[in-house]
Amino acid sequence: TRLPAYYTAMGQAVLAFLPEEMALNVLNMRKRMKLNPSTPVTIKEINKCLDRVRRQGYAVADPKIIVGLHVLAAPVLDADGLAIAAISAAAPAMNMTLKQFVDKTAKPVMHAATEMGKVMQSSGSALSGAVSAAV
Repeated sequence: TRLPAYYTAMGQAVLAFLPEEMALNVLNMRKRMKLNPSTPVTIKEINKCLDRVRRQGYAVADPKIIVGLHVLAAPVLDADGLAIAAISAAAPAMNMTLKQFVDKTAKPVMHAATEMGKVMQSSGSALSGAVSAAV
């Protein structure tokens, strides 16, 4: 199943660290629809979520969208601080609460994303043009 970027932790992790104009282009590619009453669909609602992702350094999937699975994602950033990818961790929701999952995975996932960003930057793969080509 393909879900729009603003529905998913991976998508939110990337959108939060793109230039505003590029993020808006992605958000406006197709009509935004609610999957449930808590799904953000207006630009204002989505930006509120993305602001939280920027502050935290990671995104967490809405448990009402991906039922039975906890997902946390962190952006892989280029030298300019722009997202070029994201790394995520997922676990069955029956094994732990969302808070326990976040407490156990946020730091390791963010660390892995930071390390991946360093590798990409040192290899010359982290170019802002790559982001616009991918979008």
